[in-house]
Amino acid sequence: MDWDILKIILGVAVLLAAGAFLILLANPLPMPGLFRTSAGDKLKETNLSEVPESISAEAAKLAARFFPKNLSKQATFRNNLLAAYLAVKNIDLLLLFNPGGFGYARISASKGWESITRGIY
Repeated sequence: MDWDILKIILGVAVLLAAGAFLILLANPLPMPGLFRTSAGDKLKETNLSEVPESISAEAAKLAARFFPKNLSKQATFRNNLLAAYLAVKNIDLLLLFNPGGFGYARISASKGWESITRGIY
């Protein structure tokens, strides 16, 4: 193979890798397992002390199972579970939505689902 062609291929590969890296820096993937509002916003983690101790302990166990070596992710996951508990504890209907794949798409980006949620409301 000609060295000039190999240099071009290598240069393109490096440029693609650098571009992918910059895209991830600019818009990192959300942490799996986080609940969000229907608008895609992160749940508010206020008044977590209102959660019963048994629920808080169970959330901590789940967080440790999912992220056994990462205390920061454990805390984030646990707090998000507790915020979800507080957000739904007094409602009659809970609709969990996952568009498939990694589940990062918003309801508004999933054909038909936004009108379904408006109809339920």
